[in-house]
Amino acid sequence: MVLAMVPSGNKVINLWSFLQYCSRTGTKIESPITTETLGELVRKRRKQLGLNQSELALASGTGRRFISDLENGKDGCELGKTLRVLSGLGLELIREPERKGGG
Repeated sequence: MVLAMVPSGNKVINLWSFLQYCSRTGTKIESPITTETLGELVRKRRKQLGLNQSELALASGTGRRFISDLENGKDGCELGKTLRVLSGLGLELIREPERKGGG
């Protein structure tokens, strides 16, 4: 399974390409993706949009504490809420079929 991040504007970016971009802009990269890495991506995107944690929580229908826990890589953050936060940031995870031949 290949996951991709889809920013608002419907331009599909391969998750690996997105992680490389984050690496160039100072976001630590780990492979495979961990809760800490996802949290860093959420924090980076939130700051790019000029939002504080409370504003993102309001936009995504969650609480500020959940945003803090997610950004800090806390295990056990609910997937449904996490997906709402990604949506509030203009991102979503999509599943793409695996490419045959190692790609």
